[in-house]
Amino acid sequence: VVMSTVRKKGQWTPARHTKVTCVMGNARFDLREALVLNGETHFELNVVMGEVELIVPPGLRVECDGFALMGEFDDAHSEGLAPPNAPVIRVTGTVIMGAARIKTRLPGESALEAWRRRRLEGSR
Repeated sequence: VVMSTVRKKGQWTPARHTKVTCVMGNARFDLREALVLNGETHFELNVVMGEVELIVPPGLRVECDGFALMGEFDDAHSEGLAPPNAPVIRVTGTVIMGAARIKTRLPGESALEAWRRRRLEGSR
């Protein structure tokens, strides 16, 4: 992605290894309806002055290991009670003056609805 936008959502199958390079643009990968294969699916991110967002459903394990320089590498994923044999989403990479974010949302849930749900769950 170079000064553009890429979005992937709906029913799709992510590759075992996806390399994302984002320069002054943004990319969003929505895995809530995707067919995530058993085992490990790796997203390697290289972001410069851009943003990459991964939206994952509850029940997936996410392992995040990234580096940010004057940016943000944010793993806000809450896996809850993922079974030990759940597929693993591994996110690695580098962010320079940009952002990489991993978020959990239910299928069909908007960002506002997810925020409200998390607030209600936190108040219990």
